[in-house]
Amino acid sequence: MIPEQMPILIDSDLCFEDGPASPRPLAAVNRWLRELPVNGCPEPGSWGVYARVVRDWAVFLGGHGIGLFDQRVRLKAGLRSYAVHRACGPLDTRLTATTWNQHVSILSIFYQWAVAEG
Repeated sequence: MIPEQMPILIDSDLCFEDGPASPRPLAAVNRWLRELPVNGCPEPGSWGVYARVVRDWAVFLGGHGIGLFDQRVRLKAGLRSYAVHRACGPLDTRLTATTWNQHVSILSIFYQWAVAEG
């Protein structure tokens, strides 16, 4: 069951899997989003923020040939590039230090969940 106001992320081709028993990374993201209310984020107003943070991160990584669940070394390199992009990139993508810290915190929560889920 999907809670009311719960965002769902969808790939551009509207698919959630590449074949039987082959879910895409966004399927895991959507599962994480659905579990937010019982994992310390009960406020519906925050769910969209969490979804947008992970969506923007996934889009950035994809544009650099890095998968959402890629190797740790590649994700760390992606994070370095993302930090530069969010600090010095186009004006509409820049974040203040406080907002950057919030985004990194959300990504940390997401990856801690992913590691715990295996």
